Amino acid sequence: MTDLIVIKDLTKTFNQQNGVRKTILKNLSLTIPFYENGNITSIIAPSGAGKSTLLKIISGIEKYDSGNLDFHNSVLKIKPFIPQSNSILPWLSVKENITHWLKLKNEKVSDDKLNQIIGDVGLTNYENYYPQNINSGFQFRIAFARALVFTSKIILIDSAFNNFDLDTRNEIYTMLKFVVDKYRLQIILTTTNIMEAIYLSGKIYLMSKNPAEIFFELKNENKFNELQTMVTSESFKFISQQIQTEFQTHSGITLIHYLD
Repeated sequence: MTDLIVIKDLTKTFNQQNGVRKTILKNLSLTIPFYENGNITSIIAPSGAGKSTLLKIISGIEKYDSGNLDFHNSVLKIKPFIPQSNSILPWLSVKENITHWLKLKNEKVSDDKLNQIIGDVGLTNYENYYPQNINSGFQFRIAFARALVFTSKIILIDSAFNNFDLDTRNEIYTMLKFVVDKYRLQIILTTTNIMEAIYLSGKIYLMSKNPAEIFFELKNENKFNELQTMVTSESFKFISQQIQTEFQTHSGITLIHYLD
């Protein structure tokens, strides 16, 4: 299988307020396979491990100090990054939010494609709506549509579902699976949620902190259609226990957000 991303010995440090440099990533190595029909790859890590930093480096937002970062296709210049925090501009309509960054790059999207994306993420009839005081699920749909208009095959999502209620998560999970299949997307998702990773992902990596390293990987060949059915299945119980055991053995962590 061709590799989508190959990271070798990646190191990243930051200056803290006290002037001391802190190493967030040290000699981190990670190889993410390329899936012809699309895939969601999850990186599970505790809070403060450097998940956001890693995704920002992959997207090109942050620079790294040393190491190597190579992509399957060198022409993939734009790798949209969806942060955990709200990035929606309330003074712009839904449609204007979706096309905002595209316009800043002097690029265009056809009306047909834009309407298709709006429909695929569940925003039909909200195109001219001004998103003030909206829930997190609605915000994510806008951010995800904004990433889709770049026609990049890679989208990076940083712990974006932490504040979603269960019903909203179910809706967003279903939408993600549909869009990944339709567009053959390669999504890299960071999370602290074991359930989320198992439900969505074909490949899962475990990452420790202080500094961050990838210490375990597993392939998830289960295809779960319903979240509630999954959590009662023996395969889910086996994989979730395996993940928790690996964290306990490697980092002394007994549990990271299991269902929250």
